Amino acid sequence: MIIVGQSRNILNSALGSLLALIGQTCYDKNMKPSTAQRGYQQIAVSKPLLLYSLHHPRLFLKAPIAVSLEYDADQVIAYAHDLEVFGYGETEIEALSDLRRTVCDLYFELAEHHKSLEGEARSIWEYLSQIIESR
Repeated sequence: MIIVGQSRNILNSALGSLLALIGQTCYDKNMKPSTAQRGYQQIAVSKPLLLYSLHHPRLFLKAPIAVSLEYDADQVIAYAHDLEVFGYGETEIEALSDLRRTVCDLYFELAEHHKSLEGEARSIWEYLSQIIESR
């Protein structure tokens, strides 16, 4: 039984390496890329930064928004974890611009309905209303 288990692990590892080499994604039983199987795949890089402005004529940040820039082969993703929103683009500037627009849209949408918000939407509104000043 141990030999069968070891053989299965060796075969899974070899198969994962082979598929990684030809550019396909292998998944473990939780449907997430396995570290061993990603050996030769391009791994996404993440870069943290702080966003100090929304570049909007009426909205101003009183505190910066923590953002993570993530890169893959086709695009850059700017992700604001605290707000659970993101922006996409071919460059960092495009991704951050898209994220800024998304944050502004989210602010205006939540502001319009802030009295009836519940749960997570209410929490996000409370956070946004503390860090954004509308003039």
